[in-house]
Amino acid sequence: MIAILALMLTLTPEQRQQLEGAIETHLAGELASAEMGYRAVLEQHPDFVPARAYLAEALWLAGRKEEARQTLVQVTEKHPELLLGKWLRFHFGDDLGADEALLQRLESTYPFAQRRFIATGTASLILVSRGETAPAVDDFRRVSMLDPDDVRTHRRLALAFAEARLALPATEAFERVVSAMPQDRHSWKQLGSSYLVLQRWQSAIDAFENALGLERDDVGVLLAQGYALERLAELDEALERYRLASRLAPTAYQPQFRMGRAFLAQHKLDRAERALTKATELDPNAARPLGFLGELYLKKKDLDKAISVLEQAVRLEADYLEAFYYLSQAYQRGGRTADARAAIETYERLKREKRGRRE
Repeated sequence: MIAILALMLTLTPEQRQQLEGAIETHLAGELASAEMGYRAVLEQHPDFVPARAYLAEALWLAGRKEEARQTLVQVTEKHPELLLGKWLRFHFGDDLGADEALLQRLESTYPFAQRRFIATGTASLILVSRGETAPAVDDFRRVSMLDPDDVRTHRRLALAFAEARLALPATEAFERVVSAMPQDRHSWKQLGSSYLVLQRWQSAIDAFENALGLERDDVGVLLAQGYALERLAELDEALERYRLASRLAPTAYQPQFRMGRAFLAQHKLDRAERALTKATELDPNAARPLGFLGELYLKKKDLDKAISVLEQAVRLEADYLEAFYYLSQAYQRGGRTADARAAIETYERLKREKRGRRE
């Protein structure tokens, strides 16, 4: 059903050219020709609101104000793009009452005063900016079906969704971009990051590999790909990425920290200790390497060192819940029952707060 709908709604290259031609004649003041072009598109796609909005403006400029208003009336509540219709109604002289804040947001999002045209997908951006995520995603998917080859719009939507932490539609939009522009390294990176949020580890690895194929020495991508490999327990492959990242950025603590974490997962405690210690030397204010060192010293049954580094970790990062968990264990094993109870209570509180933020 979705495939059929997509086929029905997709603008053909000829229809896109027809729409662009109508916009050009509109800007040139040839309003009758623009009207014909918009109506031709709307015959095939009556729900294509941008064309309806353009048609309304052309009719208004031609002095056919009532026809312009009637054209906009056909934009129904089913369409998030109704926001654009509301703006145009206001622009055409209709009073929207207390909707001033919305109008200001629309004007800041799209420069109507400069006589530029509404891009497909603008409604999605407006809705995301207002926190109305569900209709924004619905509108984005309709936009994608209407014009799947509009790379610029899909990139803008993808970045907006990623910023709003809407990983699934961001992924869909970035997939559209890279399918049309496989040399777009930045979009491959963003796509991989979206896959990470969705815990689609192999997809993330593949996306990052495409990014690395375009620039092999990207430390951030190497670290991200290594993380995905860790999650699939492909630790040797992850370590290979981290070693390369460390050679490229020898003063950065992250590659050493990631190596230490991978060695710890492999139960190679001495190697893990060297890497994690090196990470703390490179950045004494980084809490995570200290937390993993605490876990390591617990495995080595060195309680004094475990307590020392874990206390330092929670001083640096007060909501580091894993460090509080291991600190409670270290206190308990050292006979410090009251301290152990306080640490585990903090751990439970932080865990509840984290769960609440996710919900």
